[in-house]
Amino acid sequence: MQYCNNLAAISGIYFVGGIVGEKQKGFIGSCINNGTIFGGNFVGGVVGKVTDFVHHKYLKNAGTIHGGGDNTSYIGGIAGYVYGSSQFVSSGLLHGLTNIGVVQGGNYQYAGGIVGYLQNSNLENCSGGGYVSGAVQFAGGIVGFVDVNGIIKSCISTNKVERDGVPYSGALVGFNEGLVDSSYFDSQMGNIDGIGRNNGIHNGPPMSRTTAGMLGLALQFVLP
Repeated sequence: MQYCNNLAAISGIYFVGGIVGEKQKGFIGSCINNGTIFGGNFVGGVVGKVTDFVHHKYLKNAGTIHGGGDNTSYIGGIAGYVYGSSQFVSSGLLHGLTNIGVVQGGNYQYAGGIVGYLQNSNLENCSGGGYVSGAVQFAGGIVGFVDVNGIIKSCISTNKVERDGVPYSGALVGFNEGLVDSSYFDSQMGNIDGIGRNNGIHNGPPMSRTTAGMLGLALQFVLP
């Protein structure tokens, strides 16, 4: 699945996405969502839930993503829930993902500017530049929750993350059990740490940068 663009408003309860609700196996590339997406669980600007994949790249959200209803979970600017191949550890690769839209996480857990919940996957060269909010546990400018076999590398966040009353919220990651490597956030977007709670590994220099410093990083990472 390649070269697709959504302009429409889409609503549902489970597995709601601007391009596809649920994707198993296969490939998604060069797709953009500009529409407003509303759903309850597994909601994303491009795809609600993606599993058992090898590679997805160059996906972008510029729309508003709403999580609504009771026990709302897994809300993301690009994807609500991501799980790589069940056959290999940290096998699925997500590359060149960008969110410049708004992610309103709802009232339960797992909201991210790019991905709500990242499991057994690699997220590389991504950029979050919108707004993430919601009365949820685990809210992040890039990912809400990174599982033990999840990896984030070379990602930047200029997202403003609403943290009032939100346990485990971070400018990059709400809760990390995996690896965050060489990723950075704009410290001038609010009084918030890069990782809300880190039970995993962080590699690289300090994550915090000024707004001017973030512009240089965006060029260095050659984000789409």
